[in-house]
Amino acid sequence: PQDEARAFSGRLFAQYLRGSVASAFVNMTQPFAVSFPWLSQHGGAGKAAKALGLAAKHMSTRGYKYEADLAEALKKAEDDGIVSPQEVHQLMAQARGSGSLRAGDGTRIGDARALASNSVARMSVAWGKLFGSAEQVNRRITYIAAYRMAKAQGMASADEFARHAVTETQFVYSKASKIKWGRGAVGGTLMTFKTYSIAYAELMHRLWNQGEPGSAERADGRKAAALMIATLLLMGGAGGLPFAEDLEDLIDGAGQLMAYN
Repeated sequence: PQDEARAFSGRLFAQYLRGSVASAFVNMTQPFAVSFPWLSQHGGAGKAAKALGLAAKHMSTRGYKYEADLAEALKKAEDDGIVSPQEVHQLMAQARGSGSLRAGDGTRIGDARALASNSVARMSVAWGKLFGSAEQVNRRITYIAAYRMAKAQGMASADEFARHAVTETQFVYSKASKIKWGRGAVGGTLMTFKTYSIAYAELMHRLWNQGEPGSAERADGRKAAALMIATLLLMGGAGGLPFAEDLEDLIDGAGQLMAYN
């Protein structure tokens, strides 16, 4: 898959998300809306809420020192792009010469062009910093909470579980994860802001159908899916539930066909 109409979708991102404090705060509800229900499979809603709350508290405490093993695992997760994917992609782009910063050629005009280009690039990065920072906060909180829960339950690898938790709950926004309708210039533009909604519905589907019928895994998954619906209802009301607006449109259309206003 390619990034068709990348410039236009980038403009949409700049218009609606970059520099928006509101969008950053909405983005930061993801640990509550997704990580909390998913982690509730492993010890219940109470333990999941407590683990996420502690992770958020410790992140906001200046100079807080994590447990030695968690600190080491968290550093590796940062280096691998699990909790800070934007930073890794930016470093890779800069290393291969396709990054946003440019070097001058030694001439007055060339250096002036490079300075102007770098100034715009820096402003662009700063403009998107709010949303990007919120994304990193979400991933970091989820990783820390999942790691501690896995360790408390004696799992073989707390790091692997935490990485899996981040991938499952913070979703994958790469080109390869786009749905077929979301590819191409038209589809890519129309589905610019739909990745989260689609990934959310897909996660609920996976949770609802995981494990064998009648197994504890199936029961825990269905409880987690129901909890996802509950958190969505709490934050968005009935109108925030999946397909609620579509249902309203169907009812409205049927009513008009029957001559009702």
